Amino acid sequence: MKMCPRKFNKSLILCMAFCLVLILSSNFVCGEDIEHELSVDNVHIFYFAKDQTLKVLFALLNTGNTDTTVLVENLNTAFSDESDKHICEIGAGIKATYKDYKIIQSLYRFDPVTLRPKEGVAINHMVKRRAEDIDPKSALIVRYKINDDFGKRHNVWYGATDSTPTIIKIIK
Repeated sequence: MKMCPRKFNKSLILCMAFCLVLILSSNFVCGEDIEHELSVDNVHIFYFAKDQTLKVLFALLNTGNTDTTVLVENLNTAFSDESDKHICEIGAGIKATYKDYKIIQSLYRFDPVTLRPKEGVAINHMVKRRAEDIDPKSALIVRYKINDDFGKRHNVWYGATDSTPTIIKIIK
């Protein structure tokens, strides 16, 4: 059985169009490597001894070439040590459950902001911290981190990006 050239061309064009749609849509479904589209810069860390409060100020910069939505308010904080590095992790997307239910955090609680390329946002984060936990001689790395599940669910940037080590300024 011989195929009509017109039907063959039409089938070939439809097949090529279908493949093109799959290829293009896979970039949206799988996402791009967005880990390095943001950077943490211009970090200032103050410890107010009287209030036992750590104030972390930094600029979150969109260093990529696409619009990127970031979270800037009511962020969570965690402290950790990784091979002689002191990390202050600031971000969102804590995993929590109640019985068999996954607890979902509201996106709007975190005040999302969309940054265009070459734009940034100032983040002013306060943390209650005991004085004995603060070492005035060591540097602290600020890590902005959004959990993958949270970021994908709410269509915001997710991943982690670190600052350079910054010395804490103690204010008595």
